[in-house]
Amino acid sequence: MLDTLAGALISEIPLQAAMEDQIRVGAYILWAMALGGVIGLEREKTAKAPGLRTHMLIAGASAMIVAIGFSATNSLGDPSRSIHGIVTGIGFLCAGAIFQSKKGAVSGLTTAASMLYTATIGCAIGAGFGYTATMAALLALLVLRVLGHMRYKMTHHDNQTETLHHNGE
Repeated sequence: MLDTLAGALISEIPLQAAMEDQIRVGAYILWAMALGGVIGLEREKTAKAPGLRTHMLIAGASAMIVAIGFSATNSLGDPSRSIHGIVTGIGFLCAGAIFQSKKGAVSGLTTAASMLYTATIGCAIGAGFGYTATMAALLALLVLRVLGHMRYKMTHHDNQTETLHHNGE
């Protein structure tokens, strides 16, 4: 009886995925890593960690896990469970990136958000939503670059104004 059950289970799980599926998953991983690299490069240009390599690996791993989950749906169950696992794992990484100083200032929120966002880009590509993921990566780049620059200008301007008032000018 146990041999029959084991034989039935093994016959349902392919030992080697079709070459077409493997090539598709490989292309998804490359696409995701390229988009994660764009976000990571922007983080590195502003001397913020994590940078290029971490974002590439997060996006690539997320794409691979989701794509394999969708490819193996027939034998391994619900592919959305893969996404749940990714979100949980990335949440753990993000929690380690957020710090609160003794004065109460919180830092690392953008870092955590960029890691989570990069993981969702990888998930989207792995699920077959590559164009949506590409648009999302471009929007992330816009937020990190343009809004980051605007924030710097506003903060820098406020500091100049405060200095002028302090010096009596």
